[in-house]
Amino acid sequence: MDWGWMAAGAALVAVFLWARLRPARRQPRGWRPGESALVVGPEARIGFAGEALVYPRGAGSQAVGLLSRLEAVTLRTTDQGPFVEDVFLLLDFDDRTWVVPSAHQDFMTVYDGLGERLPLNHQRFIEGMASAENNSFLLWGRTGPPDEEEE
Repeated sequence: MDWGWMAAGAALVAVFLWARLRPARRQPRGWRPGESALVVGPEARIGFAGEALVYPRGAGSQAVGLLSRLEAVTLRTTDQGPFVEDVFLLLDFDDRTWVVPSAHQDFMTVYDGLGERLPLNHQRFIEGMASAENNSFLLWGRTGPPDEEEE
């Protein structure tokens, strides 16, 4: 009996089972079906250039989100924390949604910059940051500010 072939077969079976049984890597939800999403990664800085958000991507390209094309700003929470990212800032532009995880180095920079340019509902932001359930908190919408009084 050739033990080398048996070991190789066992290794192939182990790799196959690992690939099939490992948890699927899920993207944050919150954008409408059929739209593309830009999930902001931890490696690049995101910031403002006038009235636009700029996110550098690979090979010298960048994504630009004009605030004039922004339709809504939502804070999305999940019940997956604290060991998995569970708070996301969703920026719904007319052509795609940007997803900024709360652990991103520029999360508060983006939130504060939006707060300087738009009438965000800060009370809903506070409620959302305290939430440990699957929920969405509309902070601003193109059709008008959220119903609650803004600060």
